[in-house]
Amino acid sequence: AAGAQHTCATRGAGELYCWGDNRYGQWGAGTRSYQQPDPLRVAVGRLYQDLSAGTRHSCAVAADGVVDCWGRNDSGQLGLGIFGEQHRPTPVSGISGVELDSGYHHSCALDSEGRIRCWGYNEQGQLGDATAALAQPRPSDVVTTVRWTSIGLGTNHSCAISEGGGLYCWGDN
Repeated sequence: AAGAQHTCATRGAGELYCWGDNRYGQWGAGTRSYQQPDPLRVAVGRLYQDLSAGTRHSCAVAADGVVDCWGRNDSGQLGLGIFGEQHRPTPVSGISGVELDSGYHHSCALDSEGRIRCWGYNEQGQLGDATAALAQPRPSDVVTTVRWTSIGLGTNHSCAISEGGGLYCWGDN
């Protein structure tokens, strides 16, 4: 998963490694620094099955479905209900995921029931929650009755594929 200036990847059974820029703690290693040219193992005791990177934040789905996020959090893009950087993977309360993706300053998770919940920056409606809030620091449901099978996020927009194969997008057009 490649962010603006950092990259994270899983290896083997789901061990997490990150490298590149770390000014906002986006490696998840508990530190802040400017550059790490070699992959650094993030020692968190969890194995991950899906991973995403936003501009300066990262999120991952653990094997047990827990969604963890870390890094920059000025728009609530970590989904923790607070603002402020987190330098270690921190569980997003109240959601579980099977797939996730991150945009510029927002993230979304798809759960096993086909629901999507999003959090973070929302000035262009990229969270799909039918609010006018500029930032939503807690996960909120995408307002629809559609069941989803896949998600993908861009800078300030979000897209998903429905159970019937339809493509839907919302946010900046």
